[in-house]
Amino acid sequence: MVKRILGILLMLVGAFGVLTCVLAGLHTWRMAEDVAAMADDTLGLLLDTLDGVERSLGVVSATLDNAAMGIGSLHTTTLGVGETLSTTRSTLGGIAHLAEGDLSQSLEFSIVTLKTLEQTAGMADDVLRGLSLLGVGGYDPSAPLSQSIARIRKGLDPVPDSLRQVGSSLRGTAANLEGMRGGVVQTGNRLLDIQENVLSARANVAGYVTLVRRWQQQVRVLRRSADRAIKTVAWAATLLLTWIGLSQLAIVQWGISLMGWGGKKARAV
Repeated sequence: MVKRILGILLMLVGAFGVLTCVLAGLHTWRMAEDVAAMADDTLGLLLDTLDGVERSLGVVSATLDNAAMGIGSLHTTTLGVGETLSTTRSTLGGIAHLAEGDLSQSLEFSIVTLKTLEQTAGMADDVLRGLSLLGVGGYDPSAPLSQSIARIRKGLDPVPDSLRQVGSSLRGTAANLEGMRGGVVQTGNRLLDIQENVLSARANVAGYVTLVRRWQQQVRVLRRSADRAIKTVAWAATLLLTWIGLSQLAIVQWGISLMGWGGKKARAV
């Protein structure tokens, strides 16, 4: 009697284990499909974000190119003004307007754009770092993109005010032509320094465009391989559950032997 009870318990335990393994296997594959879809959506969103960062950096780069050309033109014109102050009062007024107006506004627009990019790049950094912690990819930059863009923005912050100071200086020169040659030359030198800062920022932006494009390629590769990696894990879990399920069948067989079913069949034969 005790053997029968023990056999029944073992059969129930074994059957429950087999059923649990089957249900766990089904749940694993459902979960794998959900995770694969979620990973694809997340990586797609990240790729769209990086595309937006690349386009915005392109706009900033073009603006900086125009600013560098404009500052170079200002410097060349300023040198000419230093030689012919007595006949260039109207020209100085136009240059001052350019420095205080269009160029300053263009650079201020670039600074605002970089502030937005800094937040967007921070989100991209967080997502890539999170994926790296999950074992997907190997994102470990020496300097996050958001910090690098912040450094560019801080380097450009004083430029619009500097240009306005240049414009103010030129307006003073137009009003006081006599004895202002040295001031104009000094202004030209300052413009060269500003142009050097703008060109340096342009080179940095070009480097980050290359970096963003490399990240885009890595995200595309991850997006293509994520589904395969998740299915590989699901297959491994399925094989483990199958092995466990087979061991539960041994418990069921043990219970059957304790109940004497195997023996009765043998005697019947």
